[in-house]
Amino acid sequence: MALPAAIQGGSNTVNTANVDASFNLNVTPPLVLTQAGFVSLASENDHGTVTGTRNMKPVQSSDDMRLQVGSPTPLFDWNFNATAQATGQWKCLFTTMTITESGGSLLLNANSTATTATGCALGTWPYFKQQGGGQLVGVAAINISANALQAGQIMEIGFFVLTATTAPTDGAYFRITSAGTLGVINFNGVETTISLPVGANLTAGTTYDLKIVVNDFVTEFWISSSGVGPYVLAGTIPTPAGNGIPFASAALPFTVQQRNSGAIAGSQAQLKVFAVHVEQSDLQLGMPFAHVLSAAGQAVYQGTEGGTAGSTASLPNNTAPVAAALTNTTALVTALGGSAAINPTLAANSDGIVFDFTVPAGGVTQVPRKFVCTGVQVQGVVTTALTGGPVLYAWQLAFGHTAVSLATAESASFATGTTKAPRKIAIGIDTYAATAAVGVVGSSLPLELDLTQGPVTVNPGEHIAIVARNVGSVTSAGVITVVATLKGYWV
Repeated sequence: MALPAAIQGGSNTVNTANVDASFNLNVTPPLVLTQAGFVSLASENDHGTVTGTRNMKPVQSSDDMRLQVGSPTPLFDWNFNATAQATGQWKCLFTTMTITESGGSLLLNANSTATTATGCALGTWPYFKQQGGGQLVGVAAINISANALQAGQIMEIGFFVLTATTAPTDGAYFRITSAGTLGVINFNGVETTISLPVGANLTAGTTYDLKIVVNDFVTEFWISSSGVGPYVLAGTIPTPAGNGIPFASAALPFTVQQRNSGAIAGSQAQLKVFAVHVEQSDLQLGMPFAHVLSAAGQAVYQGTEGGTAGSTASLPNNTAPVAAALTNTTALVTALGGSAAINPTLAANSDGIVFDFTVPAGGVTQVPRKFVCTGVQVQGVVTTALTGGPVLYAWQLAFGHTAVSLATAESASFATGTTKAPRKIAIGIDTYAATAAVGVVGSSLPLELDLTQGPVTVNPGEHIAIVARNVGSVTSAGVITVVATLKGYWV
């Protein structure tokens, strides 16, 4: 049947449409405002190659004709490139089955346990809340080691409280078994699942990114692999009617878990985890970056991933610091602040290092991070009566030097093995009268150095120190105990 003349192509005449060689209708929108029509905007998040349906989302605008936009806020970001558990950020739970960390990954079932009712799990100490109107996103980069899963082996990855040997009791997560991969939402023990076609054939030895996107009305399960490339929407689960939210707890940690539901025959599969990332999408939370990092466990008051776990300050439980004299080349206390006891015998107009800390240089087993210092606080009190004085301390912050000694020199231009001398900022002065008694404080309020408008950044391998300069007299005896705090975060 012949087409009407109005839609036959190729005439280039008025009132006749043109069609190209691929049978696409050629369209030029009008340039005259009064002739403009309307187009509805939508975004395509997924081509529908797995689900069979394109994932389209409408674009919204406000009553004031402003397009609504949102920015993601990172809540947690971790790479498993250490050799020991970061106990300040991760909680471990296991029965028989063990976990190790090396070579840039976490390995679950490291001891290839085959017995029933065994398992292991690692979950974040931070909990992450699904904020209404936004989306909570969790991503894990994983790899199932060379052996395929055997019947009875179960791997679970996502938002739930670690149980190690039993199914999660609440949450949203991937579940990988020998039968394939499920997307799961769990409302107080009641699971709703969907089989994920892409995940049904997770190949041993291939690295995948598994992403969960949780909002009030639907939970999405996305999968990307090194062989596939971009994320593919593998399945969605609408929130069951009557629940309101996907999981009852509203806030949960991010956990990786492997367990045996029965005795395992054959070679054991092991779950490797390279990295975990959690973010809040779509909502402008208004959190300063320092607060974001602090909530993610990156405040400087504890060690970084791959470094020494625990407090970075020297404040041992029920232990008084040992008093000693200050020097210009060695630190009285090697820590990021804390408590120190000073014999105030430093020569007049000499500098003494009270606290010194080396920012970890990092490397393949520890993420190199900068220390961004946003403030310093110092206060001292006489704890053994002074003989002589008065003691007048001019406090300084020294930073950026490449060796502990304050005499470290700045390298000449293009000298090999560049060194840096300390940069210094004055903190303030406290004073102690001659023969001051026990309990006398050097200043009624702590000395404060506010760096929020111009933070100090100390690079990996560099030093940061709190220094006292004696601008008064020398004592023959006595002790001044000092407490100091350095504020900031790792980045």
